[in-house]
This record gives sequence, C-alpha cells and structure tokens, in this order.
Amino acid sequence: MAFSPNAETVYADGPFGSPLQPSKPEIRLLLAQYEAAIDAHSSGAGSIAKSTRALLFADLAHAADVTAWVYADSTVAYNGIYRKSGASGAGSWSLILPLPFSFIVASDTGAGTPNAIQATTSIPVSSSALVWMNIFEANTASPVTVSFNGGSALTIKTNSGNDVAPGGLTAGMIVMGIVSGSTFRLVSDQASAAIVAAAEAAQAAAEAAQAAAEAAAAGVTLPSAVASTYLRQKSDVTGYETVTAQQVREDVDPTGQILNGDGLKLTYHKARGSWHVASFGSSLTSVGAGSTAADQAALAAAMASQEMVDIDGTILQIEDPIIINYSSANISARKSGRVGDAATSKIKLMDDTMPYLFDCQATNFEASGFAVTGSTTNETTIVFHFKRPDGSASDIDSVLKDIVVERAAKAFHIYGRGLEAGDCTFAELKTCIGDIDWPSVWTPNGQSNDTQTTGMRAYHFYNTRAHGCVSGYRNIGANALNMRGLIIDGFLADIGIGAPLVNAGGAFTGVLGEGSIVTGIVVNISSSIGGNLVTIKPGSRGFVVSDFTFRGIKADVTRVARTPITIETTAANPVYDAIFANGSLGVCNRYGMLISGEGSVYVTVANVAFDRTGMENSAYTPIFVSEVGGTLSDVWIKLSNCNFRFGGELVPTAILGGLNSANIHLRRDYTTTKPAAVAWAGGSVDNIGP
Repeated sequence: MAFSPNAETVYADGPFGSPLQPSKPEIRLLLAQYEAAIDAHSSGAGSIAKSTRALLFADLAHAADVTAWVYADSTVAYNGIYRKSGASGAGSWSLILPLPFSFIVASDTGAGTPNAIQATTSIPVSSSALVWMNIFEANTASPVTVSFNGGSALTIKTNSGNDVAPGGLTAGMIVMGIVSGSTFRLVSDQASAAIVAAAEAAQAAAEAAQAAAEAAAAGVTLPSAVASTYLRQKSDVTGYETVTAQQVREDVDPTGQILNGDGLKLTYHKARGSWHVASFGSSLTSVGAGSTAADQAALAAAMASQEMVDIDGTILQIEDPIIINYSSANISARKSGRVGDAATSKIKLMDDTMPYLFDCQATNFEASGFAVTGSTTNETTIVFHFKRPDGSASDIDSVLKDIVVERAAKAFHIYGRGLEAGDCTFAELKTCIGDIDWPSVWTPNGQSNDTQTTGMRAYHFYNTRAHGCVSGYRNIGANALNMRGLIIDGFLADIGIGAPLVNAGGAFTGVLGEGSIVTGIVVNISSSIGGNLVTIKPGSRGFVVSDFTFRGIKADVTRVARTPITIETTAANPVYDAIFANGSLGVCNRYGMLISGEGSVYVTVANVAFDRTGMENSAYTPIFVSEVGGTLSDVWIKLSNCNFRFGGELVPTAILGGLNSANIHLRRDYTTTKPAAVAWAGGSVDNIGP
C-alpha cells in the first residue's frame, strides 16, 4: 500500500555538507500510517480490498468484525474502512473510518483543458484528506471544474464559496482543497491579480459610461421653464419644447375616445362589480355610437368573457344572436328608458329575421335594468331563448328583472324548469309575452321531482305591464299538461290585439296545472274583439284565478273586448277544480265566461261581479256553455256571493245560457243575486239554489 508522506520524502537526502533534518511531525505522521496499517492487517483488513463499495457489498463471506478497504469508488464518500457484522455469508458492511491518508498529492499535467482540469493521484481522493495540486495552465472562463482519476467533475470554489474568476488560477500555481460533495473547495484562494484586473475593468467601463452621459447631456438644449407646461421632443428631433395640458391630451388621445367617452366608462366599470360593455370595444369606433359591427363585437366579447356585464347608459345595435353557453351569465343596467334613441341602456334589434337576441344554453342567466326594442315589422325574434343542448339537465333557473321588451315576436321562450320575470314591461309583441315549454330530450337526475310529470314547474311572473301584445304568458307546448307550480302575480294590461285574433292579449293562455295561481290582474282598455283575461285550455286543473278586474270602455269611445274568461275542455282532458274568485267582469261585448268543448268541466265562481256583459245587444248571457267537437257530459258551475247587473244593453233571458241540458248543473247560494226578470237558466239545466 502507498503512504503519504512516505519514508522517501521524510528522510530525503539534502545537499552535501548540509543534510536535510527530518521533520518530527512528518516522522510521526509516517509512523502513524505504519501503525494503522499494522492494526488493520492484524484485524484481517490486509487481505480484503475492493475498488468499489458495490464489490464489497457483494462479498459477505467473512466473519464478524473483519475490516476491509474500499479505495477507488467514483463516489468519493464511499471510500474508507468498513467493518463486517453478522456471520459469514450473511450480515452487512458498514463504513467506520476514512482511509488513513490525511494528505494527497494530485498532479495536473495538462490532460484536460484550462477550464476542465484532469488530475491524477497515486491513491484515491476522499473527503477526509487534504488534496495538494499544481495548476498546469491559467483558466480562461468561469466556473472551473476538476476531475480526479477520471472521476466526476467537481466545481472549484474559492475559500469564500465563489466560482473562480477568469484568470484566477495561474500556470504553476499550487492550490490546496477538500472534496465536498460536487465541489472542490480551496483552502487557498484564487490569484488576487485577476480580482484586481476585474475591478480595474469595471472602473474603466464606469468612467466611459460617465463620459458618454456627460457628452449626451451637453448636447441637450432645454427651453426656459414655463409654469403648468410639460416637455415634449420636437417633431424634427432637434430638441425639446414646452406644451400645455390640452396639447398633451391631443397627443395621447387624438380621437377623444379614451378621455371623452368610453374611457370614462372604463374608470368605473368595476365599481358595481361588473365590466361595462364599452370595455370590450376593439376599434376606434366607440361602443354605442351607432355602429352595429362595433356593438355586436363588443357585446359578444363581453358575454363570452364570463364577467358580469354592465350596459348602463348605452344604446347597442345588435343583428346576430349572442350565444351564452356558461352558467350564471349576468347582464344589467340601472336605467331602462325605452322611448326613442335618446333613451339609455337599450339594445336595438337591427335584423327582423334574427331568431334570438340572447341564446341562453346554460343555467342561472340573469338580466336586469335595460330595454330591448325592435322594428314594427319584427315578427321573428325571441329576445331571451332558454334551451340547453339536447340531453342536458332540465334546469334553467334564470331571472329577468326590470326588463322592457318592445316590438318583437316574444320576450322569452323557455324549455326547462325555473324562470322568474318581475317588474317588466312588454309592448307590441307579435306572438306572446313568453312561452313555457319543456325539453323533449333531457337527462333526468334520477329524483322523483325530475320526471316528465313533475319537472315542469317553478315559474313566477310578477308585476307585469303589457301593452298591445297578441297574448300574455302561454303554456301550450307538447308537454303543457305536465305544468306544475306557476304563479302570475300582478298583471296590468291596457290594450289587446284586434282582428283577426279573437280572445287574445290576456294575461294567460294555455294549461293551468295543479297548484297554479293567477292573481292581481287588471285589464281596463281592450281592442274591440281582442284582449281578454285568461284562456284556459283542456287539462287545466286545481288552479285559482283571483283578484281580477276586466273592464272595457263604452262611452265616447268603444274599447271593449269580447269575452274575459274562456274555458276549453275535451273528453280526454277535462277541466276540473277551477276557481275564479274576487273579481269583476265587464264591460264586455259578449259573454263574461265562455265554456266550450266536450267531456266535463267543474268551475267555482266566488265573489265575482258580472257587470254589463253582452254589450253587442244580442242574446249574450253572462255565462255561456257550448258543445264543440262532441258532447258535454258533465258541467258543474257553482256560484257563491256573485252579482249580475245589466244596463244599456239587451238584457239576457238567463244568467246561464247555451245548452239547455240536464248534463249542466248550476249551483248557487243565497248571496248570489240577479235582476228578477232574468232567469237563472233555461230548459232542462239542473238548477238548484237556496
């Protein structure tokens, strides 16, 4: 085995006449190595030496307490003296001592490069030994690495932990260091000359930069200072000039878009938790300034952003549907003026053939506080179209609040469950205010409240003002019989639609399902033959229409509708448990209530005043029963605390007219009154009173 230092170096000859005196510390170090070797051999280590730890770990055929050396592992930390534990053929090796070399000489012969040194040693290097190494040639870059005996490259670090600077290692220089992980940490430091040179170079660069800056500043000519002005470079780049705030404004915003109009909106677009639609403009054309292209792009981008959108104070011109395919979309404003282009917060429909304005394909859409207007010829556009893709869930659960819709086909059409519309105004709608429908294809959620017969519910329409609409709210779709849970609370209509649409323009048309309530309806002025209160379709059941007033005018002008309440029935889908309470019917041209069809009908009328029905001066009765399409097999009409009054028209011969059949049953209490000259009913009607 090799020793460092060895006897040759410790006891080397000196010059003749002056022999080298051996150093006692070196003598002790040499003898300590001899003793360690003797101890190791006496314990069995001398016969076991492995170049790598892996080779040693694979050799367990030794008794306990035998020691072995690992001397050339590429992982320096694995080199050292190991002790065997466990019986022969079993157990394991554990590192107990470093190799007994405290000082190792390395030689750099130039085999590598100036910046990637290759050095060799007579014995393996270890992290416990100090390595002494010469430098063959100066380095030219940083960092510098060294590899001992072909092992891993170690980054040379200075004593202070920095990478060696270029030129920090000079040719012939002697360095000492310690292997530490992936670095070779110098005990000595790099050449100070390199550090001085780098500092001098930095000084020269700083002085050059200073001189350049001073020269540039010397060439700048500044005008005299003027109060409340700013410096601007001249257009010919010959110097600077003073300008006023107005000139700066013209430079920054030549069109006035940022500071005069839309830009001001950008300063408050998040004040109410929403982004103003003008924020989504992408051209110099202001949003809401009369450009359909600019408005279309801005509104589409705004709704696609999935932010809450504000259109306050803006008139937008839209010609294509705005598709909304994410949940909880929101568009709102604080003002909803609707008359003329001077109004604010409005969307104008620019194409009569546009199928929808908002194509809502997801849940929880909310709109509030703005107006939508079309042309007088628009008979196509549905303003809010709620329909999720086929196969989706049935929930819609959307809200329309404080919305004005004027001149379109419909304000809304909903396919699915859940819609609230409140404090809204609807005018001149060519089809109806809104249709309630049910998706033909959806994915039931597996619960009993989401079946074909239970899912169609949760519709609430309140505080509605209608003007000149063909019809109000309708439930006439293929699944109309499945309606549950409709409330219409507060409906004021001042005019209906005339010929050729008879009995149109009322608050509700269609099937009123179980638990439905229509209340607080006032219709005061109607067209001559159009406009009514409600039209009840076959299959309606278990509903209440209450607190209503239907009044026409026949004085200096004639604005009187035909029939306030129309009830239609079929044998397959009778109308039963229908209640009309607390109301007033008349003035009207013909019947106060018209019942027609086949099969059966069960109606209760309570606390209702029939006042001047049949104003066309013919034999129209307050209540009329007519067979259409078959035979009325069972009709029950119950009157409680009702009153019948006539004046100015041809007084009818009976309160209940039409069929004189035993299948018709009239029941009345003593609080129901009529003129004595008018019969309750004629023919074979089953007429029972107090």
